[in-house]
Amino acid sequence: MQDGRINYDEFAAMMRKGNPETNPKKRRDVFY
Repeated sequence: MQDGRINYDEFAAMMRKGNPETNPKKRRDVFY
């Protein structure tokens, strides 16, 4: 895992799964 960031592909996969473990901090890095 990268420093405070998440791979967009991994993030998209998590969102598709509806994984509630997605960290808001990491999400803020993805959604500018």
